[in-house]
Amino acid sequence: MAELQDLADRAGAYRLTILVLGLSGLRFGECAALCVRSVDLMRRRLRGVRVGVRDQRAHDLVHPEDAPVTRRAHPLVTDR
Repeated sequence: MAELQDLADRAGAYRLTILVLGLSGLRFGECAALCVRSVDLMRRRLRGVRVGVRDQRAHDLVHPEDAPVTRRAHPLVTDR
């Protein structure tokens, strides 16, 4: 956790992005697609996160799901 915190502190304007990526398990594309209405702090969820990738060759499905905001991440997200 100390290494993640140090990286986030050095990331400047991207601090929150680094923390969300490091603590939620989201991939970069999923994190980049988040918007304010996706964050449900009362339920500690990131709502409607796209899990999976649409690949024309593999025909994978894209399913919107909720991702948890862990207890460790919650205070860091609410600071913003």
